[in-house]
Amino acid sequence: MKEYSFEGISQYRLPLCTELSGRSFSLVMDNGKTYKVDFVSGNEVVWENIEDGGHRDRYHCLKVEDGLYFVNLEISPIKDHAGLTLALVTDSGLATCVYASMEGHTGDSARFVKTEIIFGAIAAEDGSVGYRRHRFTADLVGKAIEWTYAPDFKIIHTYPSERYYRPILVYYHDDRNEPVIKAMETAAPRLPWPKERESPTDWVKIRDGVYLLNIIEISHPEMLEEPKKNCLTFVFDLKRMHNFGRAFGYTEGDHARENYVFTAYGRFVDMERFEEED
Repeated sequence: MKEYSFEGISQYRLPLCTELSGRSFSLVMDNGKTYKVDFVSGNEVVWENIEDGGHRDRYHCLKVEDGLYFVNLEISPIKDHAGLTLALVTDSGLATCVYASMEGHTGDSARFVKTEIIFGAIAAEDGSVGYRRHRFTADLVGKAIEWTYAPDFKIIHTYPSERYYRPILVYYHDDRNEPVIKAMETAAPRLPWPKERESPTDWVKIRDGVYLLNIIEISHPEMLEEPKKNCLTFVFDLKRMHNFGRAFGYTEGDHARENYVFTAYGRFVDMERFEEED
């Protein structure tokens, strides 16, 4: 990951958090693995398990609120593009990990991301682990939120299902710095997008008012010269309407690897504006 740079939609990113520096955790995950995680500094982490051995990687951390951290890193020893994003809740002792990778994809699907959500918990000092976990949810079905990522870039997300999301309207500035309000209609001339253009989504409840959203964002052939599937992972704090996110995949054009964190600010909008007419 690049340091001290604003990539993609990260202009409003909050300062990186270093509060985890010097802390260690034993993460017992539901995939059967236990990871020892040592945050040796404000930007380097050593993590290991018996099967895979140890890794030393750079990480970025955003503080969502007291006791809740959004941690992102690129797994450097793996040949294929791969990364981990962690919702680490130190006060409740829970952890949810999103593993994203380009492993095993070739040919037309070479730029397709696959992800896995892994629930887990932080072991206590005596090694004990509780049974409580974060869980999938449908709490936000029927909601719509306008997220502002930069002064000249906003997007309205709608959540019609616990399995899909739809981007509806984009606000941005053109080459002449003129404001533009555009429907997402490159390949679909009506609002909202047809269901086949929804992106697969998983919702996880982290705590009251805080949710993790994992999206496989599909760019269709009509919209790009080459199809791709990127991964966006967010933790939404809907009490303060903050969005802490990570973009993973490849950039358009130069096909460079991307894996960076960002922040956005939001407000609820009326979902009825975007419902299809019978």
